[in-house]
Amino acid sequence: MAVCGLALAWVALKQPGPVVSVVAALAVPVVAYGLGWSRRQILVSALSLGSFVAVVDYLSWRTTVINWSAWWISLPLLIAEAFGALHAVGIAWTVWPRPEKPWQPTADATELPIFVLIPTVNEGVDVVGPTIDAALLARSAFQDRYPHASVTIVVCNDGRVANWNGWRDVERLAKSRGVVHVARQVGGGAKAGNIEHARRLLNIHGNALLVVFDADQIAEPEFLLATVPVLDDEQVAWVQTSQTYRNLDNPVARWAEHQQAIFYKILCPGKARQNSAFICGTNVVIRAAALDEIGGFPQDSVTEDFAASLRLHARWRSVFVPGVLARGLGPMDLRSYFGQQRRWAIGTLGALRTNGRQIFWPSRTGLSLEQRVQYGLAATHYLGGLKDLIFVLAPLVFLVTAIPAVSGATLGDFINHFLPYLIFSQGVLLVAANGKTSWRGLVMGFASFPVLVGSLVTVLAGRRIGFAVTAKSRAAGRQVGHVLPHLVGLGICLAVLAFSFATGRVGAAQLVSLVWVGYSLLSFSVALGLALADVRGLRLPSSGQQRPSVGQRLRVLARVLPRRRRRYALAAGTATLALLAVATVALPNLDPSAAAAFEPSAKPSELKVGLALAGDAPPSGSIALGRKWDLIGRTQQVDEPFDLAWMSSRRQEGTTPWITLVFGTGGDDLDSGLPAIVNGTHDGELRRWADQARAFGGPIYLTVLPQVDRSWAATTAVAHGGIPADVGPAWSHVRELFRSEGANNVAFVWAPADPDSDQLFAPAANQVDAVLLSLISYPGTSWADPDRAITAVQARHPGKAVLLEISAAGSDSAKATWISKAVHAAQKNGQVRALIYHQAPPDGSKDPRWPLLPGSSSARSFEAASVSGTAGTEVQR
Repeated sequence: MAVCGLALAWVALKQPGPVVSVVAALAVPVVAYGLGWSRRQILVSALSLGSFVAVVDYLSWRTTVINWSAWWISLPLLIAEAFGALHAVGIAWTVWPRPEKPWQPTADATELPIFVLIPTVNEGVDVVGPTIDAALLARSAFQDRYPHASVTIVVCNDGRVANWNGWRDVERLAKSRGVVHVARQVGGGAKAGNIEHARRLLNIHGNALLVVFDADQIAEPEFLLATVPVLDDEQVAWVQTSQTYRNLDNPVARWAEHQQAIFYKILCPGKARQNSAFICGTNVVIRAAALDEIGGFPQDSVTEDFAASLRLHARWRSVFVPGVLARGLGPMDLRSYFGQQRRWAIGTLGALRTNGRQIFWPSRTGLSLEQRVQYGLAATHYLGGLKDLIFVLAPLVFLVTAIPAVSGATLGDFINHFLPYLIFSQGVLLVAANGKTSWRGLVMGFASFPVLVGSLVTVLAGRRIGFAVTAKSRAAGRQVGHVLPHLVGLGICLAVLAFSFATGRVGAAQLVSLVWVGYSLLSFSVALGLALADVRGLRLPSSGQQRPSVGQRLRVLARVLPRRRRRYALAAGTATLALLAVATVALPNLDPSAAAAFEPSAKPSELKVGLALAGDAPPSGSIALGRKWDLIGRTQQVDEPFDLAWMSSRRQEGTTPWITLVFGTGGDDLDSGLPAIVNGTHDGELRRWADQARAFGGPIYLTVLPQVDRSWAATTAVAHGGIPADVGPAWSHVRELFRSEGANNVAFVWAPADPDSDQLFAPAANQVDAVLLSLISYPGTSWADPDRAITAVQARHPGKAVLLEISAAGSDSAKATWISKAVHAAQKNGQVRALIYHQAPPDGSKDPRWPLLPGSSSARSFEAASVSGTAGTEVQR
């Protein structure tokens, strides 16, 4: 375990991408060899382990690309992603192959008195009648095997206290079938109160067993035969079975059945192997003595089953029996389905609020770690509605406002870390499902998110709701108010997509958001399609039709395929997805021609010395320091070619090039405007620069949007229609293009006129590699104090490398004195990465007072900066 923890810590620190996840998954078959695992167990384990590693890799990477300047959207999105990843890991943890808990029979449970309780409120005889008949058949089958068994069937009728007119019909039905009928005169406690009333009246305590069937649940004849003997182990408090629906000709019930299957057919067997299968309200056999210990079913919760399980599991064991042992009626319409989801969500979230300490906080409750994990996953499941809401809103906010929740991440980075997480987590669910559910279950989960968000608000507000039985018939009328949130969501997604295409915001930076909005749009559309089928009362076409649909033909074909071939096809498909992920993600990153990453250190071991050129003037003949320059800067137009010869010459000299790219010749040039950059006007030219920079391979400093906070800049945020809010998107767009082309050898230098007070203009901190501080001392002015200027920039941009650019026009002695101050300030401040002298004045004049002349006092003052320096540029890999 310690080794696994250290390995995951290494993944979190290094964020290696997909390769480690694939290696971890491939290691499982090697380790599992000889353990007798089946192919499916090995495949589930491999995908689960890959999922664990991929989740750690993805989340640790995600924390490094948070846009803190937009924390109000970035933090909720990160938390939502972490929540989703936690539950993805929870699924993998639950389905991980484990041995069954040993069963130790100590008594004969068939000798205990058995009471079959059928609680009902307003279900008619047409619903309750088949349930009673099925219970009678199950009793008969059980007593045929165990003639000594005592089985009493009880109808617990709450229709009287609910003022339902048909309760007498149910009473007469019970008497006609020869079963016990119990009706309360005083209500309270909903279903739990109804059951507890029957327990008190009939003395169902001590060594008795009670079986609970909801009014619509028709038991199979072998129900008691399959469940009661399990209670021979006196440590077992209850035996839970699955819930399946029989009215699958109804579209809502059919889709809800697929959602139920995720829980009962995939997760419950895994929970049971961890002694964490909880009571699910119906189709369950419970030892009365266990309920006696906790005072019976809690009557203060609409999910009394979950609350009771939490209290019982501290001492008792639970068992889940798979298979279909009873069939009920699923929700008949969407309104009933959403009402059911609301009741379950409020009850479970209420239990989280009241029993959260018992679940998460170590105490003397007796719950094991595995039980805490499973109850924690179950209790927080209904928070997924808030997660889905954030997933819908976050990309919409970005596409409309251009404010990203993620900053400094390229599309390649996202694919590199997210794709393995997606493939492995979904692969676990796909393989574990093994045809037991379908995409319909996922759509139903998404469709529920407005109801779940409302349920969370209800719980947080402390409001109580009454217990409402899921309707067993279609509601009258064709109300569509329950899908109004979905209609609104669909309309907003369509409007935002139209806005994005109309404004040209469809570049690489928007690709992930556009895909996610498309996914939301598809989910809303499918949910509304189900709503339409619900309103129309559609049914499946009968099997007797002469022309079945394509979907029916495919399902028939799937059923006739040998089961083993289907398993092999599923395994082959999953393996193919994994190999494609490696081929499309890992291999490009192993390209030997890819440029090495360049990140300027904020605390260099020596101060670099550089020169900023006027135009294309060569550095020779200006000043001679008896050494090569560490850094040389020049300015170029974005439409000019990448000067590979000049760059290569600098590289051979051990000099790092610093390029300042400008997008136009003046601030009134529309092509140089910030919106033009964001909208892709220069994308072709920028990609060419990025591609050639990557091919060059050596480290490059790059400045774009120089002095954007001033009106005189070619690209300005304060004149000619430019605004400060446009700077961030433009900067991010350029950086994204370079990162997407693999130009990781380019370090981006933020170069405003006032870097110590650039809050309105600056990009996100994690998108800036270095900051330029330009101290230009004009004749006849008071020259800046270098020490104070550096300290101010250091406070504004903590931890960032600073490039100090200086230039002065004046007498040689005045320049020498001021340059000495700048050199001293740079040398003592560890955040200054390089000291650069600008050889020409900003206005382009040939005033001889600006350059450093060979042999001058000012040149010797500048030479002092190189005393501790050595040639070359530090590159971190």
